[in-house]
Amino acid sequence: MLVGVAALALGLGFVNLVDNPTRQVFVVEMVGEDQLTNAVTLNSVMINVARAIGPALAGAFIATIGLAQCFFFNAGTYIGPLIVLAIYTPQYAATAEERAQRTSAPRAAARVAFRSGPIRSCMLIAALISLRHIASEYGS
Repeated sequence: MLVGVAALALGLGFVNLVDNPTRQVFVVEMVGEDQLTNAVTLNSVMINVARAIGPALAGAFIATIGLAQCFFFNAGTYIGPLIVLAIYTPQYAATAEERAQRTSAPRAAARVAFRSGPIRSCMLIAALISLRHIASEYGS
């Protein structure tokens, strides 16, 4: 049980490792530099509202229409954004230099983090604390 939960937590961490920066870069691609502050603020508010209200709505939907229908409803909510992404044409196109800088910065940060002894130690301690928390939470 514990191994499965730890594997799922690790998988979610790896997904978020790619997903969160991608979302942030996508905001820049959609609005450009001049509206970036407003777009980041709006994006942050939307994410936090979804985190606060989402579980309550999910519980209400599960109690009302059932679990299977909730999964179908959730799958259906992806149709609208997929249509928008299919027809969307960005108004702001990043230059080759901006794209190169965006792709090289995360690699440079990862190199620094893994080569630096104190940072690597902190990452190891954080991972061990997380595993210990999971083990105590789910009993091992």
